Amino acid sequence: MSNQYISFTLGDLSLTIYDYQFAGDAFPRLIVEQPASQRSAYGNFVGYGRVYEAPHILVFSAFLEWDEWKLLDGLYRRQEKRRQAREPVANVETLVVDTTTEFQEEGSRTRALAPAPFNTVSNISATEISYFAQYYFRFTQPPKFNRKGARVEAVVALEESDRKVAP
Repeated sequence: MSNQYISFTLGDLSLTIYDYQFAGDAFPRLIVEQPASQRSAYGNFVGYGRVYEAPHILVFSAFLEWDEWKLLDGLYRRQEKRRQAREPVANVETLVVDTTTEFQEEGSRTRALAPAPFNTVSNISATEISYFAQYYFRFTQPPKFNRKGARVEAVVALEESDRKVAP
């Protein structure tokens, strides 16, 4: 699908980064860490790790225009200022729409669909579905910026919140 994007919104600040701006071939949204497993001395399977849904991390680099990198930096600074002022979580988290990678889950949707034309749900099996979703994220570190001629390369890292964008 062409014209895929990731958009960020926090209050009146909004930025959309299109697929042709991403550097590299890796999908930008990944799961934090996977639980570990081992066998006991008796050969039994033993699992370690979290018992809750793993948050996603969003890590990517993109080539931005000057105005775009200013917006991205503004989104980070606004989030940090609100976090430091201990504002309610709803005012601190950045709404992210990711149309680069479909979200897959079992059962009914737990997240809101991305806007049209990316607002369809596909069935993978009788119980598994796949769709482009919306998330709440927080920056895990300040974005890094490097000037590349007339553009700016931005390296971004965010982690998904516990709060879900209701379907």
